[in-house]
Amino acid sequence: MFEMDSFTGTPDQMQYVKDYYETLNHLCAIGNYEKMYLPPLLDPERDTYSNQKLYEKRMASRLGVGPGSRVLDIGCGRGRVAHLVASETGANVTG
Repeated sequence: MFEMDSFTGTPDQMQYVKDYYETLNHLCAIGNYEKMYLPPLLDPERDTYSNQKLYEKRMASRLGVGPGSRVLDIGCGRGRVAHLVASETGANVTG
């Protein structure tokens, strides 16, 4: 359905993609979803938002993001991930 950065699917497949994101947006609006993705369950004792933060901190750590790092968050939405990465690591984040 996708080839590099181009959509190569049928109009019906494009509608499935649109429907998926529309449904996800509604689900996120009614649940405890601060951000537009569902993270892996890193800590079953915590809620979704807390698992999102754990996942983002782990991602920044594994990428070696720290004070003075420059990070570009492409497709950042409302910038919640960018804000967490900047505040937790001291990096300069654009997004």
